[in-house]
Amino acid sequence: MRTKRDKIFDNKFDEVEYDSKPMAFKVEASYSSEDDIDDSIHNSILFEKIDELITNSKYSEYAKYESGNEDRIGKAAINEIYLYVSQHVKEYTKTELFSMLCDYLDVAPNKFYNSLNNIAKEELILELDKKLKILDKKGIRKLF
Repeated sequence: MRTKRDKIFDNKFDEVEYDSKPMAFKVEASYSSEDDIDDSIHNSILFEKIDELITNSKYSEYAKYESGNEDRIGKAAINEIYLYVSQHVKEYTKTELFSMLCDYLDVAPNKFYNSLNNIAKEELILELDKKLKILDKKGIRKLF
């Protein structure tokens, strides 16, 4: 005598085996973010990759931020770090790297952008243009 029901031969299409009670879960109380949870996880993974890369490179002196020292990093170093990170982290877009490096190095986006060489600036603008078509909207034909 069989004690278990065979799902193929003893199938009854009108019966529901799945208990469709609503599932509930809670996000840990200490976690708070204005971002979507997926974006937050995505950004934290990128932040960790950047931190590991910079900490284990010749740029490790910039990995630790001391408040009150906003001018601690020069334009040339910003450009070098951006190029270094963008060469080693290929699975993220240039705009994501730009944004995260601004946060990581605690540098204003305007200062960061102005510190980049023209090739890096052009890559960022062209990537944004693919998504937002900003060049057509502004009537820009030549970048530099």
